[in-house]
Amino acid sequence: MKRLPLVLLIITIAALIFLMVYYGILFTGRTAARGEWEKRDVTLSRLDSKLRDLADKIQSVQGESRCISSNQCQIIGLGMKVCDYYKDYLIYSTVDADESNLLPWVAEFNRTQVKRQDLGLSANECGKKPGTVSCVGERCRLSFH
Repeated sequence: MKRLPLVLLIITIAALIFLMVYYGILFTGRTAARGEWEKRDVTLSRLDSKLRDLADKIQSVQGESRCISSNQCQIIGLGMKVCDYYKDYLIYSTVDADESNLLPWVAEFNRTQVKRQDLGLSANECGKKPGTVSCVGERCRLSFH
């Protein structure tokens, strides 16, 4: 009869060791998952900062969209392309924009926006069909269809 309490004690200790190992593995898994989310958040923050910097650069070389004729007005998609169209468009004039910097910075902005959106886990609305760019009142203007 004295053996029964000893057997129960051994079984209880074995069960406790098993549970500690089991929950230790789960805890480690939770910590790893939390670490992945923290890495994601850091990456999102870096991408947001890069997008702000690129937006400032783009704005600095966009010019004032001055024009004399509509053939001087250009349009370029800005951001992410969703449902075959960009969400935003940038209009500029070949007269006063620095295209040699503008076009590569817009392309980099668009690539960065796609990366940011992939990590952001948010639903995307469809983009807008681009309109017509024309010179009105000596400024390039965009009208949507």
